[in-house]
Amino acid sequence: MTLQKSLSFALLALAAILIAAAPANAQQMVKGSFNLPFEAQIGTTIVEPGQYDITLEESLGQKLVRLHAVNGSGDMTFLSGPSNRIEQRDNSVLKFVNVDGVERLKAFESGTLGQSFTFPLWKVKGDRSAHVGAETSLLVASR
Repeated sequence: MTLQKSLSFALLALAAILIAAAPANAQQMVKGSFNLPFEAQIGTTIVEPGQYDITLEESLGQKLVRLHAVNGSGDMTFLSGPSNRIEQRDNSVLKFVNVDGVERLKAFESGTLGQSFTFPLWKVKGDRSAHVGAETSLLVASR
């Protein structure tokens, strides 16, 4: 195993440990719900259409987005990327972008916090020339 692969594995293991430990220390910042009308990719996970609850939490200095399918089972947790300041408003928005025919989560804009959290647009291995298409915004109802 090369040094680069070993380092990547160690970072992935550390991220998994931090996510697993997060519920005990997490501070909930935003809570809402939304209807996802299409299949989407968030990080490396495919999310089915349906009604979801969403929370944005902060734990150990990281922002975590948790999704819970209202009529499904299991929770999904994603680390957000860097954040940018946006104008404060009453609602929050999920922004998806179509990349090679797949809707991928690009950003979560929290109007109440006045911050936009970005997510990496993971590419398929070997995909050098991704075609980026239209952006879709979904309103998140605050709870």
